[in-house]
Amino acid sequence: MGFQTDMNPFGEIISHEQKDIGSITWAESFGYDGLGNIESINQNGEISTYQYDDLNRIIQEDVVEGIQTYTYDEKGNRKTMEGTMKLPLGPREFTYNALNQLSTFKENDEVTTYQYYVGGLRATKESQDGDFTRYIYFQGNVIEELDQEGNPTARNIWGNQLLYREDMTSSLGGYYFYNGHGDVVKVIAADGSKDVLKEYDYDIWGNVLTETSHETKTFDNPFQYTGEIYDEESGLIYLRTRYYDSSMGRFITEDTYEGEINNPLSLNLYTYVYNNPLRYTDPSGHIGLDGAGIYGQGGTYSNGPLIDFQYIAAQHTSVESALGYWTLGGSDPFFTFYETSQEAPFSAEYFMAYTEIGVVVFTGGYGATTKQATNVVVKGTNNLGKLSQIGDNVFESSAGLIYGSDPKFGNRIGHVLAHGVADPSRPNHTVFNVGSDNILGLLDEAWLMRGDPLKDDAAVYLIDVGRVIGTNGETTIRLVIKPNTTEVITAYPTK
Repeated sequence: MGFQTDMNPFGEIISHEQKDIGSITWAESFGYDGLGNIESINQNGEISTYQYDDLNRIIQEDVVEGIQTYTYDEKGNRKTMEGTMKLPLGPREFTYNALNQLSTFKENDEVTTYQYYVGGLRATKESQDGDFTRYIYFQGNVIEELDQEGNPTARNIWGNQLLYREDMTSSLGGYYFYNGHGDVVKVIAADGSKDVLKEYDYDIWGNVLTETSHETKTFDNPFQYTGEIYDEESGLIYLRTRYYDSSMGRFITEDTYEGEINNPLSLNLYTYVYNNPLRYTDPSGHIGLDGAGIYGQGGTYSNGPLIDFQYIAAQHTSVESALGYWTLGGSDPFFTFYETSQEAPFSAEYFMAYTEIGVVVFTGGYGATTKQATNVVVKGTNNLGKLSQIGDNVFESSAGLIYGSDPKFGNRIGHVLAHGVADPSRPNHTVFNVGSDNILGLLDEAWLMRGDPLKDDAAVYLIDVGRVIGTNGETTIRLVIKPNTTEVITAYPTK
């Protein structure tokens, strides 16, 4: 793939040509106003014009297909989109929650609803026809997708980018390949056939020019432009704090990051990556990051690492083998965790594997495949059991309990969760009856209603929670804390 790009003195792209993209040769040029807003686009001879209000919000676009107008709420969020475009589009409506996060999208009476974790990442997406997805994150990337019953529908393995995705609905796995900008351009079947499951070409703003799917192998892939999630329902790209509309080259809501005074292009709160999507990406939805493209000589993308990975993948017969080699063994803990999650979910061994991959449970309670955290955040009214990392392998619950290292389980959380599973070799080993995913929330609840510790042992609290929480009818929790701290040593049901 070859291209040629020209920029104005402000670093904004004014013309761009792509050659030999499938069967397409693409040429476009851009005109800007003094505030960095795109006023006109000429795409292969078809001219579109755009109008803005005094707050840099687009209020009208006049394109070949028709005219679209936009309105906004009092906080600057896009509220409606309607017009005469002769496209399969109806009027669109957007609503937002108190934090200005998109909560519903409506088109042609079809409504999609979104919910978010306390930390800000999207927790769920649900369409009116019943399609539901819960997202589980590791270091800000989706590693697992669940249905409404909590069953996994997809799992993703990440290096610096998404390397492999397993689509449970089709029982297919795919390796991911990228151009130098970080856009997904191809997904290759991992079943040994090397079939191309998906193939994409994009314009520079992220609009898909061509998409090719395998004739018989149906593979669900939401990861596309810059490797981020594309929502088919809305046509928007989810960039964690905001949604990006590639058809406009703009975000639908204004940025809470107000930019830098020495960079005028950053002061427009709606524009995407300073109107220079070839150079920058914006994974956070807040600020354009330099170094989007990895370029070789002559203005072409350098894909040496991808060629290397293609070769490696071709030499290995399993996902584990290929990725283990590619990451120098770095992916091995993930597969240990994955296998354990299948054989003994939420067991002590599960948590040991979980801590082995260095999972960070972020503020807001989201983490890699921890139903405990996601259930508490989404369903709980007070977020009991929510964890935040406060140090190296040290976590703090929402009620202030501290979980540090444990020589046997890796972390005291694993020690506590071991009391969610019966141990026939230990007849005095008591077991919580609330399920391992609810134990940490139960301990937070008990800690908040505690009285004084035992008179002869200031580290021990006996807390009656007023209901049965043990498999032998126990209603009391024995919670042992390191003296003069809130650091948990152990906790279990007791008579």
